[in-house]
Amino acid sequence: MNSPGDQPKAPLSLAPWPQLMRAWGAWERTVRQDWRQLVAPFGLSDQQWLLLWFAGEATAPGRPQTDLADDLNVSPAQACLLLEDLRQRALMSATRCPPDRRRQYWQPTAAGRELLLACDEQLRRWQTERLAADSAASIDPICRLLATITSLPSDSSLTHGKEAA
Repeated sequence: MNSPGDQPKAPLSLAPWPQLMRAWGAWERTVRQDWRQLVAPFGLSDQQWLLLWFAGEATAPGRPQTDLADDLNVSPAQACLLLEDLRQRALMSATRCPPDRRRQYWQPTAAGRELLLACDEQLRRWQTERLAADSAASIDPICRLLATITSLPSDSSLTHGKEAA
């Protein structure tokens, strides 16, 4: 009887996409965890901070609510709940689009921009300390995997390590 370690390994893909996704996912989870801790004293979740930031980067009249949901990779309903909480706290304001009154464009209020600046100071400090220390362990492998992927031929005849028939 064969033990699990004696089983032959499945052929690996020529493209290192699975390794890239695993490395990127691990790095993102670490960053999100750190961000949650950094913005929590300001009364924000990491998603609320991102909404403020994405909306703050938009020009007038603001960023559409559907785009903000896409930015966070959340459902429109979840984005609506987060945005309404920020509006009730006077950190975001919405403007309705004249041709389509259902469409809302969001921007941080003056208080929201002040909060972003305060958070930005903490995040810059974190960036200097944390990312400098972690670059070799977490970011460099991601950069190497991206370089490998971009150097692969764009020929669609390769599928999961096998040539198409």
